[in-house]
Amino acid sequence: MSNSPTKQGPSPKKRGPRRSPTTVKLGDKFGRWKVIGPFVRQADGQARFPCRCECGTERTVLWRGMREYGSCGCVQREKASETHTKHGYHLKDAPRRAKWLWAQYRLAWEDYLARIEEQQGKCAICPRGIGADDPRTHVDHDHESGNVRGILCHYCNLALGYMEDDAERMRRAAEYIERTRSVPD
Repeated sequence: MSNSPTKQGPSPKKRGPRRSPTTVKLGDKFGRWKVIGPFVRQADGQARFPCRCECGTERTVLWRGMREYGSCGCVQREKASETHTKHGYHLKDAPRRAKWLWAQYRLAWEDYLARIEEQQGKCAICPRGIGADDPRTHVDHDHESGNVRGILCHYCNLALGYMEDDAERMRRAAEYIERTRSVPD
C-alpha cells in the first residue's frame, strides 16, 4: 500500500454567492444583456437595470427578466429567421422561390402557379385566398412519398401538421365540432 492520497476525481464546482441587484456592477453580462447603469427600484419593489443587448437594443430590464431571458428577443427573432430561411419564406422574388420549390419538392414554378390557378387562388381546404409570393402560402406534400398534394393557407397547413396527416383523427375532430356545436336560442 502506498501512503499517497487516493484520487477521487475532480472536486464539485462551488456555486458562487447568490447575486442580488446590489452586487451587480456596470459592465456585468447576463446572457446577451450588458448592464450600462445602476439599478432603480420601482414602486412595486422590482429592480430595473438600464441594459444594452448585444444586438444594440437598449432597454430598462427587470432584474428577474435579465437573468431568466438573457436577451431583448433577438435570439427568438434569429431562430424564427432560420425557420423562415429553411422553409423558403425569405425568398420574395419569384426566381429564388422557384429554385427553392424545385429543390424542396421538385415542383416547377409553372406547375406551382398552375396549381394555384387550378384551385382558383384559394386554399385546397378552405376558402382563404392564397398567392404565389405570399409567405403564408404552403406547399402540402405527403411526408412518406414526397408527392405534392396541393397548396394550402397557413392555418390549414398547421392543422394538418398538428393532426399528423391522420385522416381518422381529422374525421373525429370534425364529428366532435358538429356534435358540440351550440345551437342559438
